[in-house]
Amino acid sequence: METLLMNMIYHAEISSFPAKIQMFENAFEIIRPLIYLTDKELKKYVQLIDYTPLPYDCPFAKENKREHFKQLLSNITKLNKNGVANIFKSMGHIYKEHLPVK
Repeated sequence: METLLMNMIYHAEISSFPAKIQMFENAFEIIRPLIYLTDKELKKYVQLIDYTPLPYDCPFAKENKREHFKQLLSNITKLNKNGVANIFKSMGHIYKEHLPVK
């Protein structure tokens, strides 16, 4: 959901990451089998399988705006407990006839 909102705000497009995508002219394929888990479910899964994540050492971490969007999604959840799930579901329910023509 963070990626969706970031793309909408910074790139004026409705896009996110699908569960499977070819990247960089098919140089490699990203497969995300846990895409439908919530953060809470993913944290529980990590505990269940006793997984130790690798350190986060992204060279762009200081420029990363993702944390702002995590907070935004947290605020949305405070407004409506199903808000984030509804935003996710809305990607599959786009009614073009109800949108302005560009």
